[in-house]
This record gives sequence, structure tokens and C-alpha cells, in this order.
Amino acid sequence: MNRNPFTNRRPVYGEDFCNRTDDLAYVLNLILKENPQSISIVSRERMGSSSLLHHICKIIGPAKKADAVFLYVDMQSIQSQKSYFSNVLKELGDSGDDYEAMGDALYRRKKQHIIIFLDHFDKVLSKPKEFDVDFFDYMRSLISGDYHLAFVLVTSEPLAQLNLPHTPGGASP
Repeated sequence: MNRNPFTNRRPVYGEDFCNRTDDLAYVLNLILKENPQSISIVSRERMGSSSLLHHICKIIGPAKKADAVFLYVDMQSIQSQKSYFSNVLKELGDSGDDYEAMGDALYRRKKQHIIIFLDHFDKVLSKPKEFDVDFFDYMRSLISGDYHLAFVLVTSEPLAQLNLPHTPGGASP
């Protein structure tokens, strides 16, 4: 008897992950380039976007580009900038919880592809004191820097509609 892959209420990957071949191809084409491109995925809750990220991050990405780093962060569980930086740096094998530590870690890996998957990214907007304009400006600066870094963001609405904080005259959201 075949197992129903849709009964699991947690993200699935590996043999439980099915279909989504067009989505996989689209994301992989962008993030596995020589200069990886950041992308935004818009998805309603419970539609499989977390499973898509997990499958790429844990199975497909490492198989296609073994020397790259693929990090998954569920932004629902991140309460502050410090916890975000601490989480990412720990996954990179570093320590710290601020901009400087993050910059140092990325500089040491500037030739390495690093893809950071930020699931439920729009959840940080409900915490404006913890995630201020400097945080969003810093995130933008990383992808325009001298790194092989890309973010894959999952939000429930298009980024342009989320009204992400940014410094006037700075980079657009």
C-alpha cells in the first residue's frame, strides 16, 4: 500500500517530498549560479513552501553543489536580531550575535556559496523594535557585497506589499 505523503503536518523532504519539479528547477537555477541570486517565494501558510526549502537545503542543494553552505532559518522562532545572528553564525560554525561577527564570518567565506533560506520572513515585521531599519539595510548590503551569498525568502505576501523598513535614499526594499 502506498503511503500518503500529505498526512504529515511538518515540513517533508527526501522520499516524502513529491512533485514541485518546476519550483525546484526555478529556485535551483537562481541560487546555484556563479553569482547566486536572492529570491522571494510568496506562499500562503500550509502550502508546502517550508517543505520546498527543507528539500533544497538538505537534499538537492548539497547534492548539486557540495562545497556550498545551505542554511535554513525559521523566522517564526527568531525573536531578535541577536538570536538571528547567533542562529546563522552557529550554523556556519562560528559564534557571535551581531553585525560584526556576521560580517567577519562571511568575509572568511567570501569565495564560498552561502544560501540562507529564511522561512516566514514576514514574521519579523511584527517585531519592529527587535528588527529595525538597520537590520533590513544590513541584509540588503550583504547581497550587494563581495560575497557569493543569496537569500531565499518565504513570505505570505509580495515583498513590495510588506513595506519593509529601509533608510530613505538607500537601497529599495
